[in-house]
Amino acid sequence: MVRRAPFGTQVHGCLDELTELLAVLGLRRTCGDRIVFLGDVIGKGPHPVDALRLVRRTIDELGRGSELLIGNHEAALLKLIRARARGLPTQFFNKMASWSAAHRANYATRVRFASNLSSEEVAWLQRRPLKLYLPLPHRAAPYLAVHAGLQVCTGERGYPP
Repeated sequence: MVRRAPFGTQVHGCLDELTELLAVLGLRRTCGDRIVFLGDVIGKGPHPVDALRLVRRTIDELGRGSELLIGNHEAALLKLIRARARGLPTQFFNKMASWSAAHRANYATRVRFASNLSSEEVAWLQRRPLKLYLPLPHRAAPYLAVHAGLQVCTGERGYPP
């Protein structure tokens, strides 16, 4: 039986804060605890690689029912990794010149981040779901966990896995 199942989101590479939060929660597999991260573990903060690795270790330690869902920052990173694997077309770099300074900096951060991930870590991230149904004993219907929202017409989020 699940004892505690907190949700975390918008970590954005803030490793110190994430480490402190996990210490305060004191989650334990032996007690049936689990955690679900609702995306955006990576992103704007100072330590996206280490934050992602800590989330992965936490999920592995807690086991079944713990998960990281893909957020828009993870989706953008995976899109970049796929594009780099195919070889970015010249028009992409031409388009980049029109981006704002903040957008260019965010892209540069993703490029650095992608180069610091091993192929095994990328494969792990690619296997993360967009949504998760969470059966809870006190509810007849499971909860649906997602990063942001659902498209009304399809019930799916708008960006690719």
